[in-house]
Amino acid sequence: MTYSSHPHPEPDNSIRLARRPLLLGALGSAAAVALAGCTDRAESAQPPDAPAGHATHLQIIAHPDDDFYFFNLDLARSLQDGHRIITVCLSAGEADGKNLARKEAAWESTPTDYAGYAAARFTGARRTYAQMATGDVDAEWEREAYPVSNYLRVEKATLVANPNVILLYFSLLENGKHSGHGGDRRLNNLWNGTAGDLPTLPLTGGKVSEVATLSRDDLIDSLVQLLDEFQPDVVRIMDADPDPQLHDNDHPQFAEQDGYSDHIDHTGAAWFAAGALERWLPQNQQAHTRVIGYRGYYNQRWPRNLSPDARQEKGRYLDTYAWADERDCGDPVGCGDSKLPADGVGKRYGSSTIHRHQGADPSLVLGHDGRIHAASVVSGQLNMYSGDPTTRSLWKRAQFPRELPLLPYTSATVDQDGQILIAGIEYHIGDNPSSHVRNVVLAEIDPTTPDDVRWHDLGNPAAAGSEAVRDVGGRRYWSPPTGFGWCSAATTARAYRPGWNSNTDSGPVGSTSVVRTHKTV
Repeated sequence: MTYSSHPHPEPDNSIRLARRPLLLGALGSAAAVALAGCTDRAESAQPPDAPAGHATHLQIIAHPDDDFYFFNLDLARSLQDGHRIITVCLSAGEADGKNLARKEAAWESTPTDYAGYAAARFTGARRTYAQMATGDVDAEWEREAYPVSNYLRVEKATLVANPNVILLYFSLLENGKHSGHGGDRRLNNLWNGTAGDLPTLPLTGGKVSEVATLSRDDLIDSLVQLLDEFQPDVVRIMDADPDPQLHDNDHPQFAEQDGYSDHIDHTGAAWFAAGALERWLPQNQQAHTRVIGYRGYYNQRWPRNLSPDARQEKGRYLDTYAWADERDCGDPVGCGDSKLPADGVGKRYGSSTIHRHQGADPSLVLGHDGRIHAASVVSGQLNMYSGDPTTRSLWKRAQFPRELPLLPYTSATVDQDGQILIAGIEYHIGDNPSSHVRNVVLAEIDPTTPDDVRWHDLGNPAAAGSEAVRDVGGRRYWSPPTGFGWCSAATTARAYRPGWNSNTDSGPVGSTSVVRTHKTV
């Protein structure tokens, strides 16, 4: 199948690659040389009050502390660099309604107050954002009931000293089983249809007093409304596909969901975020949006990747959220989340911050013609920028749309004939295990006619219709003399060669067949 690229908004279809933050990831020196000093003339559509020359970052989280545990210090640096930050928290995080750890002696005698505990967590979040943005935990906030749609108002807090810092709290019930609203009613239940709706929990002292009840489509539509309003350059989300995890004596479960390595609300929030993006991105290619997913609880099972100084800084922010200073901030429900131990990053998942999808963005290759070709996922679609790194001339941009969006990061190589081969993973977040899509796709591009692309669907190591398609994992690609190969962390290797159907396990006589191994590669 051959697709023609969508035309770039610029009349001459040329571009200078952006000096503004491109989320370049793990680029080598070649990338720095290739991209330094260029300017994107097609800026994303930012709201009028966005800071000039800065990006808009929108974050979608499940609980009030998720961004501090899993997005920091990326979040803190974005604030300190002057970017606009909008954080959308979906659940109230009311838990058991008691603002102290269950191990505390006073826990039994403490009255249950779901709205009060949720409000204290919101207060802790505001103090922490104020600290990261201004250095003053007591900085003033302007609060209001903010209409997202005609059926939903949310808690909005805007930092007075920096109005480009905005917190939006939907305050959906975290778990109806705790609060007496019946059964398991969580974000994931709302997504997969086992709960038909989910009510909000008005916060003690909050600006929203009414209860709203949201269906699955209501919540997706509300997130699409916010994406449309803020036109973000960057969207941070939780992990939609946490790794499978065996839980036993050697691997205690803690608060992870059965069979997986992350909290079930983190996954539910990621599904709603990804579902909203899947709906919004195709209609908003001009926003040039980049999406970053972050690992959650699985960080505790990975080596630490933060330096001692970074862990200390991250820990200071977590301690502020946990109300470690015990200062009276004037909020009668409390000034933070006292369930947290106030021990900095802690001993589990706070010592790392890990992107869910690893790789370089853009993925760079040197063509046979001496030009550098940079592949990147922008607004869910494959983009390729081509140019001579030794000159200051404009780089050409080509876009290669698919019906489904791509996950962040691609891997590129050049074959023996000079064809550019770019592989990625397209996705659809299904509403049941059998409807998830995570397929490896390969774009074959002739650099002499870069406006056209041949797409090859390489499928998934797991059979279609299985929840195991979510386990496609990381990918590594190479170009052997016989074709193009990819390896998945899901322990399957597949080789592709032009001329055979790559959706099957074997090609015609003489072709390269699928190679299945028992070794993770």
